[in-house]
Amino acid sequence: MKLVLTIQAIIVALWDDECIVLGDTYETRYNREHPEAPPSPFRINIRTAPDGPLTREFVFEIGRHMAETLLQTKTRPQFQGIFGIPNAGNILMEGFLRQWPANLYPLILEKVEDGSGRRFNIADTDGLQYHRGYEFWGVDDLVTSLYTKEMVMSAIPNRVVGISVLIDRSANAEERLAEKGIMLSSSATTASMLTILVSAGRLTSDQAIAIAKADQAFCQYMADHP
Repeated sequence: MKLVLTIQAIIVALWDDECIVLGDTYETRYNREHPEAPPSPFRINIRTAPDGPLTREFVFEIGRHMAETLLQTKTRPQFQGIFGIPNAGNILMEGFLRQWPANLYPLILEKVEDGSGRRFNIADTDGLQYHRGYEFWGVDDLVTSLYTKEMVMSAIPNRVVGISVLIDRSANAEERLAEKGIMLSSSATTASMLTILVSAGRLTSDQAIAIAKADQAFCQYMADHP
Protein backbone atom coordinates (compact mmCIF):
# COMPACT_ATOMS: atom_id res chain seq x y z
CA MET A 1 0.00 0.00 0.00
CA LYS A 2 1.35 3.43 -0.91
CA LEU A 3 2.37 5.90 1.75
CA VAL A 4 -0.24 8.12 3.34
CA LEU A 5 0.07 11.86 2.75
CA THR A 6 1.19 13.91 5.73
CA ILE A 7 -1.07 16.59 7.15
CA GLN A 8 1.53 19.16 6.12
CA ALA A 9 1.34 18.04 2.48
CA ILE A 10 -2.46 18.05 2.55
CA ILE A 11 -2.78 21.53 4.05
CA VAL A 12 -0.26 23.08 1.64
CA ALA A 13 -1.93 21.37 -1.34
CA LEU A 14 -5.35 22.66 -0.24
CA TRP A 15 -3.91 26.17 -0.01
CA ASP A 16 -2.21 25.97 -3.40
CA ASP A 17 -5.41 24.68 -4.99
CA GLU A 18 -7.31 27.64 -3.45
CA CYS A 19 -9.40 25.36 -1.27
CA ILE A 20 -8.45 27.43 1.78
CA VAL A 21 -9.61 30.95 1.01
CA LEU A 22 -9.07 33.94 3.27
CA GLY A 23 -11.47 36.81 3.72
CA ASP A 24 -14.66 37.54 5.60
CA THR A 25 -16.81 38.05 2.51
CA TYR A 26 -17.84 34.39 2.44
CA GLU A 27 -21.27 34.09 4.00
CA THR A 28 -21.67 30.78 5.78
CA ARG A 29 -25.03 29.14 6.32
CA TYR A 30 -24.67 30.11 9.97
CA ASN A 31 -24.10 33.78 9.07
CA ARG A 32 -27.23 33.76 6.94
CA GLU A 33 -29.24 32.39 9.84
CA HIS A 34 -27.45 34.59 12.42
CA PRO A 35 -26.56 37.87 10.67
CA GLU A 36 -25.35 39.33 13.98
CA ALA A 37 -22.58 36.69 14.24
CA PRO A 38 -18.94 37.57 13.48
CA PRO A 39 -17.91 36.67 9.92
CA SER A 40 -15.82 33.60 9.20
CA PRO A 41 -12.24 34.69 8.38
CA PHE A 42 -11.69 31.83 5.95
CA ARG A 43 -13.44 28.96 4.26
CA ILE A 44 -12.30 25.47 3.39
CA ASN A 45 -13.71 23.79 0.31
CA ILE A 46 -12.92 20.08 0.15
CA ARG A 47 -15.07 19.38 -2.87
CA THR A 48 -14.62 17.83 -6.27
CA ALA A 49 -15.86 19.26 -9.56
CA PRO A 50 -18.21 20.96 -10.22
CA ASP A 51 -18.36 22.31 -6.64
CA GLY A 52 -14.61 22.48 -6.07
CA PRO A 53 -11.19 22.12 -7.72
CA LEU A 54 -10.07 18.82 -6.20
CA THR A 55 -9.84 15.46 -7.94
CA ARG A 56 -11.61 12.48 -6.43
CA GLU A 57 -8.26 10.72 -6.02
CA PHE A 58 -6.86 13.54 -3.91
CA VAL A 59 -9.94 13.55 -1.69
CA PHE A 60 -9.54 9.77 -1.38
CA GLU A 61 -5.99 10.41 -0.15
CA ILE A 62 -7.32 12.82 2.48
CA GLY A 63 -9.73 10.11 3.61
CA ARG A 64 -6.86 7.61 3.84
CA HIS A 65 -4.94 10.07 6.00
CA MET A 66 -7.92 10.49 8.31
CA ALA A 67 -8.21 6.71 8.71
CA GLU A 68 -4.50 6.43 9.47
CA THR A 69 -4.79 9.20 12.06
CA LEU A 70 -7.45 7.16 13.84
CA LEU A 71 -5.42 3.96 13.53
CA GLN A 72 -2.54 5.64 15.35
CA THR A 73 -4.59 6.51 18.44
CA LYS A 74 -3.75 4.65 21.65
CA THR A 75 -7.23 3.26 22.13
CA ARG A 76 -8.59 2.37 18.71
CA PRO A 77 -12.40 2.43 18.82
CA GLN A 78 -14.41 -0.55 17.65
CA PHE A 79 -17.12 -0.11 15.03
CA GLN A 80 -18.59 -2.10 12.18
CA GLY A 81 -20.17 0.57 10.01
CA ILE A 82 -19.21 3.94 8.58
CA PHE A 83 -21.05 6.93 7.12
CA GLY A 84 -19.99 10.13 5.41
CA ILE A 85 -21.70 13.42 6.19
CA PRO A 86 -22.80 14.87 2.83
CA ASN A 87 -21.46 16.23 0.73
CA ALA A 88 -17.69 16.13 1.33
CA GLY A 89 -17.95 13.23 3.77
CA ASN A 90 -19.23 10.78 1.17
CA ILE A 91 -16.02 10.88 -0.90
CA LEU A 92 -13.81 11.07 2.19
CA MET A 93 -15.53 7.90 3.41
CA GLU A 94 -14.41 6.05 0.28
CA GLY A 95 -10.81 7.02 0.97
CA PHE A 96 -11.18 6.07 4.63
CA LEU A 97 -12.37 2.60 3.61
CA ARG A 98 -9.29 2.14 1.42
CA GLN A 99 -7.03 2.52 4.45
CA TRP A 100 -9.06 0.89 7.21
CA PRO A 101 -7.87 -2.71 7.81
CA ALA A 102 -11.32 -4.20 8.48
CA ASN A 103 -14.44 -4.44 6.33
CA LEU A 104 -17.03 -1.84 7.28
CA TYR A 105 -20.66 -1.51 6.25
CA PRO A 106 -20.98 1.80 4.33
CA LEU A 107 -24.14 3.70 5.21
CA ILE A 108 -25.01 6.23 2.51
CA LEU A 109 -26.76 9.42 3.58
CA GLU A 110 -28.52 11.91 1.36
CA LYS A 111 -28.84 15.60 2.14
CA VAL A 112 -32.22 17.09 1.33
CA GLU A 113 -32.85 20.83 1.27
CA ASP A 114 -36.31 22.13 0.51
CA GLY A 115 -38.93 24.51 1.84
CA SER A 116 -39.04 22.67 5.16
CA GLY A 117 -35.31 23.12 5.74
CA ARG A 118 -32.37 20.76 5.67
CA ARG A 119 -32.44 17.11 6.68
CA PHE A 120 -30.52 13.88 6.12
CA ASN A 121 -32.06 10.65 4.92
CA ILE A 122 -30.67 7.13 4.89
CA ALA A 123 -30.45 5.95 1.28
CA ASP A 124 -30.67 2.22 2.05
CA THR A 125 -33.04 1.71 4.97
CA ASP A 126 -33.63 -1.92 3.98
CA GLY A 127 -29.90 -2.69 4.14
CA LEU A 128 -29.60 -1.08 7.55
CA GLN A 129 -32.22 -3.47 8.89
CA TYR A 130 -29.66 -6.29 8.54
CA HIS A 131 -27.08 -4.32 10.55
CA ARG A 132 -29.15 -3.26 13.56
CA GLY A 133 -26.45 -4.12 16.09
CA TYR A 134 -23.67 -2.33 14.23
CA GLU A 135 -21.96 0.67 15.76
CA PHE A 136 -20.96 3.43 13.36
CA TRP A 137 -18.17 5.91 12.74
CA GLY A 138 -18.75 9.17 10.84
CA VAL A 139 -16.48 11.03 8.42
CA ASP A 140 -16.57 14.71 7.45
CA ASP A 141 -14.19 17.42 6.27
CA LEU A 142 -14.29 19.68 9.34
CA VAL A 143 -16.22 20.63 12.43
CA THR A 144 -17.08 24.21 13.30
CA SER A 145 -20.14 23.58 15.42
CA LEU A 146 -21.97 20.35 16.13
CA TYR A 147 -25.24 21.44 14.57
CA THR A 148 -24.92 19.37 11.38
CA LYS A 149 -23.21 16.45 13.12
CA GLU A 150 -26.02 16.18 15.67
CA MET A 151 -28.65 16.42 12.95
CA VAL A 152 -27.01 13.54 11.08
CA MET A 153 -26.54 11.38 14.18
CA SER A 154 -30.19 11.83 15.11
CA ALA A 155 -31.13 10.39 11.69
CA ILE A 156 -29.16 7.19 12.31
CA PRO A 157 -30.89 4.66 14.60
CA ASN A 158 -27.64 2.86 15.41
CA ARG A 159 -25.11 4.03 17.99
CA VAL A 160 -22.46 6.41 16.66
CA VAL A 161 -19.17 5.95 18.54
CA GLY A 162 -17.12 8.65 16.86
CA ILE A 163 -16.42 11.04 14.01
CA SER A 164 -13.28 11.77 12.00
CA VAL A 165 -12.66 15.22 10.56
CA LEU A 166 -9.66 16.66 8.78
CA ILE A 167 -9.77 19.97 10.67
CA ASP A 168 -11.36 20.78 14.01
CA ARG A 169 -11.96 24.53 14.05
CA SER A 170 -14.58 24.37 16.80
CA ALA A 171 -14.53 25.94 20.23
CA ASN A 172 -15.53 22.83 22.21
CA ALA A 173 -16.80 20.06 19.92
CA GLU A 174 -14.42 17.41 21.25
CA GLU A 175 -15.49 18.03 24.85
CA ARG A 176 -19.20 18.14 24.01
CA LEU A 177 -19.03 14.89 22.06
CA ALA A 178 -17.00 13.21 24.82
CA GLU A 179 -19.80 14.00 27.27
CA LYS A 180 -22.03 11.79 25.10
CA GLY A 181 -19.44 9.03 24.83
CA ILE A 182 -18.56 9.96 21.26
CA MET A 183 -14.94 10.35 20.14
CA LEU A 184 -13.71 13.09 17.83
CA SER A 185 -10.61 12.34 15.77
CA SER A 186 -9.05 15.27 13.92
CA SER A 187 -5.87 15.58 11.89
CA ALA A 188 -5.46 19.31 12.48
CA THR A 189 -6.90 22.33 14.27
CA THR A 190 -7.11 25.90 13.03
CA ALA A 191 -3.95 26.67 15.01
CA SER A 192 -1.93 23.80 13.56
CA MET A 193 -3.22 24.54 10.05
CA LEU A 194 -2.03 28.13 10.34
CA THR A 195 1.34 27.00 11.73
CA ILE A 196 1.81 24.74 8.70
CA LEU A 197 0.95 27.56 6.30
CA VAL A 198 3.39 29.92 8.02
CA SER A 199 6.16 27.31 7.96
CA ALA A 200 5.50 26.72 4.25
CA GLY A 201 5.71 30.44 3.48
CA ARG A 202 2.07 30.78 2.51
CA LEU A 203 1.17 33.12 5.39
CA THR A 204 3.04 35.58 7.54
CA SER A 205 2.99 35.26 11.31
CA ASP A 206 0.94 38.46 11.59
CA GLN A 207 -1.64 37.11 9.14
CA ALA A 208 -1.90 33.86 11.08
CA ILE A 209 -2.39 35.66 14.39
CA ALA A 210 -5.15 37.84 12.94
CA ILE A 211 -6.91 34.85 11.35
CA ALA A 212 -6.71 32.81 14.55
CA LYS A 213 -8.20 35.64 16.60
CA ALA A 214 -11.07 36.19 14.17
CA ASP A 215 -11.76 32.46 13.87
CA GLN A 216 -11.84 32.05 17.63
CA ALA A 217 -14.49 34.78 17.86
CA PHE A 218 -16.55 33.19 15.08
CA CYS A 219 -16.40 29.65 16.49
CA GLN A 220 -17.01 30.75 20.07
CA TYR A 221 -20.11 32.63 18.96
CA MET A 222 -21.36 29.48 17.23
CA ALA A 223 -20.72 27.45 20.38
CA ASP A 224 -22.62 29.97 22.52
CA HIS A 225 -25.49 30.37 20.04
CA PRO A 226 -26.18 26.92 18.50
